[in-house]
Parts: sequence; C-alpha cells; structure tokens
Amino acid sequence: MSVAVVMNISRLQVYQSKYTYWILSVLIVLTWVAAVFDPIGNVYSLRYVSLISVFLWLFLKVSFSNSGIISVDLRFVSVFYFAVLTPFYGLLLFLIRGGWQGDFIDTSYLASGILMISTLIYVDKRSVDIGLSAMIAVLRMLAITILLVQLSSVFSIGNSWVSFFTERNVALVSYREYAGFQFPYVYFLASPILIYIVGYDWCRFFKNPSFSSALLCLLSVFALALSGTRAHILIAALSFPIFFVYTRGKYSVVTAILALITISSALLIYDPQVIGLLFSPTETSNSMKIGMLDNYANIFDSPITFLFGQGFNAHVWSDDVRIMIGDALGASKSELTYLEIIRVYGLIIGIPAFIIFGLVLRRIFSMPHEYRWLGLSFLLYLVNAAINPYIFSTNGILPFGLILALVSCNKRIKVSDS
Repeated sequence: MSVAVVMNISRLQVYQSKYTYWILSVLIVLTWVAAVFDPIGNVYSLRYVSLISVFLWLFLKVSFSNSGIISVDLRFVSVFYFAVLTPFYGLLLFLIRGGWQGDFIDTSYLASGILMISTLIYVDKRSVDIGLSAMIAVLRMLAITILLVQLSSVFSIGNSWVSFFTERNVALVSYREYAGFQFPYVYFLASPILIYIVGYDWCRFFKNPSFSSALLCLLSVFALALSGTRAHILIAALSFPIFFVYTRGKYSVVTAILALITISSALLIYDPQVIGLLFSPTETSNSMKIGMLDNYANIFDSPITFLFGQGFNAHVWSDDVRIMIGDALGASKSELTYLEIIRVYGLIIGIPAFIIFGLVLRRIFSMPHEYRWLGLSFLLYLVNAAINPYIFSTNGILPFGLILALVSCNKRIKVSDS
C-alpha cells in the first residue's frame, strides 16, 4: 500500500471521528435540554425526540463499530441492575402478587431503566466531558430562567412566557406559606438537579475566588432555594459552609465559625418560628411522612414482603400503600425513596441498589480534583432523595448515568497508565 493511500485513509478516519463527535455532542446537548426543560414530553416532544435519537445512535454504534459500548465493570453491573434486573423482577412480582388489577401506572421504574440505557451514549472520556459541560450549561440556563420567572412574577411583566412552562406542567409558580409567612415558589421539574451546579459553583469559587464566580454561586443557590421545598432551602442555606469545609479539608475554628454564622443568619432572616415550623413533626408534610413509617412497619411485618417485595402497582391491592399515597392523582408510591426500594423489590433485590450508590460515591470521591464537586453534590442529591421521589426520574437517572460513565472511564485510564 502506497504512502498516499495510507495518508488518505488516515485523513478519512480523522474526518469520520470529527463528524461522529459532532453528532454525539449535538445528541448529548439535546438530551440535557430535553431533560431539564421537557422532562415529561410536553414541550414540542423534545424528550421523545432526544430519546429516539440517542437510541438510534446506540443502535448504529453497536451495529457498525468494532468497539463495545460498555465493559464489564461497576457501570455494566449498574446498568444491568437498574435497566434489566429490577424492571423484570418488579413486573414478575406485579403479576404474581397482585395480578393485572386496575390501570398500570407504576411506570417510573420502567422509564428509569430506559433512561439508564440511554446514558450509554457516554462511550469514552471525551463524551463524558461533553456531557458534564452540557449539564452545567443547561443547568445554568435553568437557574437564569428561574431568576427571570421570579422577576416577572414580582414585577408582573411578561407573564405570557412564564405560562409557556406552567401550562405544559414543566414548572409551578406560586407561594408557600409557613407560620403566616409566604415564600416564593418557582419549581421546575428539573429543579432538584440544581444541587449539582451549586456544588460546581462553590468548588470553583473556593478554588479561584472572583466576583464573577461569586455571582454565579449566588445565582445557583438562589435558584435552588426558590424551588420552595424544605430540603432545597436547607441545602441552599448550608451549601456555603458545607462546600467550604469539603474543599478546604478538615474542620477548623474558621470553618466552624463560618457554619455557625450562616445558620444564625438563616434563623434571623426567616424568623425562629418559621424555622421551627419547617422542621416540626406536627407540620402537615412532616407528620405525613412520619405517619408513613407505621404503614411501612405493617408492610414489612410480612417476611415474604420484606425479603422479596411487593412489585409494581401494589397500590391497587395493598391497603397500606393506598393509605400512604392517599388521594394523590396518579400516585403509586410514597416519597420515602429508600423504603420504597425495599417495599417494591424486597431486601434481597433491593440491597444491591444501596451497595451501588455506595461504591459510586467511593469512586467519585477518589477522582482527580477537577471532579471533586460531583462527589459531594451526588451525596447531597442522595440525601435529598431520601424524602423525595427523585432518583427514579429523569433528573435522578441522567446525572447518575453520567457519573457512572465518568467513574468507569477514569478507572480504565488508570489501568492503561499502570
């Protein structure tokens, strides 16, 4: 083979590589735009367009590429567990324990499996970095959008563009009242993912403090607090001392004082009565969650259920599940995510989920400094998800799948370097 032919083949491979990554970048950006601004498919069906496009790309990748999509590692086990094992096991229990009764609406676990497969689009370190950049950029757009929505609400201007989101059930804009005080409430369905950009901004600020990075921190923290949930308000208020301690090392007198000042300031701003009501066990939402523990105790009193679970759609035949979810339209599970995992899958199949989360946290905390913000952000997200049904949703699975890809790529790089 002549030198000219070899050079032409090399150029063709380079062009194909550039073209492939250009398409991949577009797909990844589209995926994150759809996940944040159209998580339920009501905005020009972006969610479905992005999913179909990603699966088409994966099909072509598997069909025409010599390289695999995924190797047998923690990522492979996680994808298999969440996308194959648990969905089929939940369906099997659904048929065995309850049978086909009523409408099947307990679909979040099945949808999560599909979303988990879609995260296989991150095939290498370069695509993972594209995914992280896309996530940060789109979440920045969400934070700015939330600020603009709040300004429009306060000054009563441009409400038509706000209704574009509210009419499509992508956002809720209102007020929440605690102890006679009203708090603004701008909640997008993707608001929980803002925890990641809060972590990213604080870590970047503490590494290289500047006026612009401080403004970005305030923007992301403000956007998270505006979502109106108690957990988000608390995480936003405490994010400064938490990430300060995380980035600067062990506790010291300075960090302890900063944490105390932050907490004291929150109490002074919001009034002790309001703070007390937010976390009082007698508050309506809190008392409901505490009351659910009795229902779970009744459910787990059955050894069969405790070990093997109830499966999907158990609200149709289980009185305790019906009592927990009440009259909520379209609800099939409670907000206590980790107890729900055990209720649905049982201890035997459910425990691996917690092992996977723990292993991912261990890996992500040991990664290079540039990714340190992901570790604590993911941990805070898991804590937040304990009392909110976030994990088995678009805003739970997509970041988790991206983190899995990052952990997997980083391990392969270490192995190749050793």
